[in-house]
Amino acid sequence: MNLVSGFATGKARQIRRDAMLMAFVGLMAWLASAALLGAFAVWIAETYGLIAGLLSAAGLAILLAAFALIVRAVLRMRARRQQRHTLSSSAATLGVVTASSLVTRHKGVAIVAGLALGALAAYAARSDDD
Repeated sequence: MNLVSGFATGKARQIRRDAMLMAFVGLMAWLASAALLGAFAVWIAETYGLIAGLLSAAGLAILLAAFALIVRAVLRMRARRQQRHTLSSSAATLGVVTASSLVTRHKGVAIVAGLALGALAAYAARSDDD
């Protein structure tokens, strides 16, 4: 087993453990939510009747689901914004590294291109003054 396959195997095990943990946490959150909604339905049912208790629990579940969807949408937008920022930073870094390696490899061409750009900038500056 080489280093890469050992790393990949360890990473796969970690992902499986994390998935099992998240499934367990999700199941426990679902059970807790069901118990709380049931308790809310019983509390309302004691005062206003069974139908009102069940409908109010259903309404609360819908409101909580809508709130969860809003939070998820906000977090996704934030993650996409962060990803765009990371990609643009990576692209800029890659561009600088690529340009510097090209300049290192082709010094003569870079010098001539620099002189040509300087002459072009001087011509543009001179024509703006007129």
